[in-house]
Amino acid sequence: MTRRIDLMVLYGRLKKDINRLYAWLELLYKKYRSNSNIYWEYVDWRESIENLLKETKSLMIKYNSLGIEELPIITFPSFKIHYYDPVDKVASIIQNVIRKLEDAYEALSIYIEPQLGETEKQQIDSLRKELEEMKDKRYDELLIKNLGEAVKEIENNHYLASSMIAARVILYCIDQIEGKDDEEKAQLLAKLGVIPKGEKSKETTKWFIKAIKAARNSISHKITVFPSASEAFSILGDSFKIAKLLHQYMWVKNK
Repeated sequence: MTRRIDLMVLYGRLKKDINRLYAWLELLYKKYRSNSNIYWEYVDWRESIENLLKETKSLMIKYNSLGIEELPIITFPSFKIHYYDPVDKVASIIQNVIRKLEDAYEALSIYIEPQLGETEKQQIDSLRKELEEMKDKRYDELLIKNLGEAVKEIENNHYLASSMIAARVILYCIDQIEGKDDEEKAQLLAKLGVIPKGEKSKETTKWFIKAIKAARNSISHKITVFPSASEAFSILGDSFKIAKLLHQYMWVKNK
């Protein structure tokens, strides 16, 4: 578990630094596009960029020291930035560093996030069809948007992101239902016929409360929480079911 957390942290830091370097590169192009031969010493934020480049070197050293057979060794570019270097030369160095970081990020992505199997692909296809049906039935647009984002994230093996989005959908839906606690909300849904009555009501109520608890756990502040693929698909499926319950509840309540 600790090893996976370390890999996920490194994975996240690589992505963050790639984005930061792209942002700096864009600023350099915008400000110095008309005079790319200006000396580096006259560039604003040069210290911030140089410090970030040092940080990326440390990340690549850490990546190459993982000792995981499936991860290729990636040679970090050797460079030294001088105060008399033109901006376009430094920009070229940044681009080269970004390419190496992206190579490491892609390698980690494949290692950490295996490709989806046929069962998962079928589940995603089914959820996409449900989304289309929700659009036809005029579900809340924000619900549809959030559910769509959760599906996109899980399709890319981003289980944590998908779970957190799905969880907020669930908690949003629950907040719209009257009742002082989860049990009272479930009882109201059963009373209105949204949840079937009788023996099946007990099973549905039990699932309903369990799904809410899982959603709250998913958006907890515990940094050790990383849902598995099955957990992510479970909470995503629950978010669709509870969104449907809310839609039916609002219809019954307002008719």
